[in-house]
Amino acid sequence: MQRLQYRALFQSGPSQARLSHHYHSEYFDDFGRLQSSNFTDSHRQLDFSASYNSNGHFRVTAHAPNLPEETYDHYGSTPSARAAMPGPFVFAVPVRRAVRPK
Repeated sequence: MQRLQYRALFQSGPSQARLSHHYHSEYFDDFGRLQSSNFTDSHRQLDFSASYNSNGHFRVTAHAPNLPEETYDHYGSTPSARAAMPGPFVFAVPVRRAVRPK
Protein backbone atom coordinates (compact mmCIF):
# COMPACT_ATOMS: atom_id res chain seq x y z
CA MET A 1 0.00 0.00 0.00
CA GLN A 2 1.21 3.45 -0.86
CA ARG A 3 0.04 6.37 1.27
CA LEU A 4 0.76 10.05 0.54
CA GLN A 5 -0.30 12.99 2.69
CA TYR A 6 0.03 16.74 2.08
CA ARG A 7 -1.00 19.42 4.54
CA ALA A 8 -1.18 23.21 4.43
CA LEU A 9 -1.56 25.10 7.69
CA PHE A 10 -2.37 28.77 8.20
CA GLN A 11 -2.27 30.40 11.61
CA SER A 12 -2.64 34.05 12.49
CA GLY A 13 -3.42 35.16 16.01
CA PRO A 14 -6.48 33.25 17.25
CA SER A 15 -7.41 31.91 13.77
CA GLN A 16 -6.23 28.64 12.29
CA ALA A 17 -7.06 26.79 9.05
CA ARG A 18 -5.86 23.44 7.68
CA LEU A 19 -6.23 21.81 4.28
CA SER A 20 -5.05 18.22 3.87
CA HIS A 21 -4.94 15.79 0.96
CA HIS A 22 -4.59 12.01 1.44
CA TYR A 23 -4.01 9.37 -1.22
CA HIS A 24 -4.17 5.59 -0.60
CA SER A 25 -3.30 3.08 -3.31
CA GLU A 26 -5.23 -0.20 -3.51
CA TYR A 27 -4.65 -2.34 -0.41
CA PHE A 28 -5.61 -5.69 1.11
CA ASP A 29 -8.29 -5.17 3.76
CA ASP A 30 -9.22 -8.59 5.19
CA PHE A 31 -10.48 -12.06 4.35
CA GLY A 32 -14.15 -12.35 3.40
CA ARG A 33 -16.54 -15.24 2.93
CA LEU A 34 -15.16 -18.51 1.63
CA GLN A 35 -11.59 -17.30 2.16
CA SER A 36 -11.86 -14.60 -0.51
CA SER A 37 -9.49 -11.65 -0.21
CA ASN A 38 -11.14 -8.27 0.31
CA PHE A 39 -9.47 -5.17 -1.11
CA THR A 40 -10.09 -1.45 -0.98
CA ASP A 41 -9.51 0.42 -4.25
CA SER A 42 -7.23 3.44 -4.48
CA HIS A 43 -8.84 6.69 -3.37
CA ARG A 44 -8.14 10.32 -2.48
CA GLN A 45 -9.57 12.55 0.21
CA LEU A 46 -9.45 16.34 0.66
CA ASP A 47 -10.29 17.71 4.12
CA PHE A 48 -10.63 21.27 5.46
CA SER A 49 -10.84 22.51 9.04
CA ALA A 50 -10.81 25.93 10.66
CA SER A 51 -10.95 27.24 14.19
CA TYR A 52 -11.08 30.52 16.05
CA ASN A 53 -9.99 30.78 19.67
CA SER A 54 -11.49 33.96 21.14
CA ASN A 55 -9.87 33.45 24.55
CA GLY A 56 -8.67 30.58 26.71
CA HIS A 57 -12.24 29.40 27.37
CA PHE A 58 -14.12 29.64 24.06
CA ARG A 59 -13.22 28.19 20.64
CA VAL A 60 -15.31 27.70 17.47
CA THR A 61 -14.28 24.81 15.19
CA ALA A 62 -15.53 23.61 11.79
CA HIS A 63 -14.40 20.44 10.02
CA ALA A 64 -15.40 19.38 6.49
CA PRO A 65 -13.91 15.99 5.51
CA ASN A 66 -13.92 14.65 1.93
CA LEU A 67 -14.84 17.92 0.21
CA PRO A 68 -15.22 16.41 -3.32
CA GLU A 69 -17.29 13.53 -1.82
CA GLU A 70 -15.19 10.92 -3.62
CA THR A 71 -16.25 7.28 -3.29
CA TYR A 72 -14.15 4.14 -3.37
CA ASP A 73 -14.66 0.44 -4.10
CA HIS A 74 -14.39 -2.23 -1.44
CA TYR A 75 -14.46 -5.64 -3.14
CA GLY A 76 -13.61 -9.32 -2.93
CA SER A 77 -13.16 -11.47 -6.00
CA THR A 78 -15.25 -9.05 -8.08
CA PRO A 79 -16.24 -5.41 -7.43
CA SER A 80 -19.35 -5.63 -5.30
CA ALA A 81 -20.12 -2.39 -3.52
CA ARG A 82 -19.40 1.30 -3.64
CA ALA A 83 -18.84 2.90 -0.28
CA ALA A 84 -18.87 6.62 0.40
CA MET A 85 -16.01 7.97 2.43
CA PRO A 86 -17.06 9.88 5.55
CA GLY A 87 -18.11 13.38 4.64
CA PRO A 88 -20.37 15.00 7.23
CA PHE A 89 -19.72 18.66 8.03
CA VAL A 90 -18.95 19.11 11.72
CA PHE A 91 -19.38 22.36 13.65
CA ALA A 92 -18.45 22.54 17.34
CA VAL A 93 -18.20 25.16 20.07
CA PRO A 94 -16.29 23.68 23.01
CA VAL A 95 -16.36 25.82 26.16
CA ARG A 96 -13.79 25.42 28.92
CA ARG A 97 -14.81 26.32 32.43
CA ALA A 98 -12.35 28.45 34.36
CA VAL A 99 -11.00 26.74 37.46
CA ARG A 100 -10.23 29.08 40.31
CA PRO A 101 -7.52 28.08 42.75
CA LYS A 102 -8.68 27.48 46.32
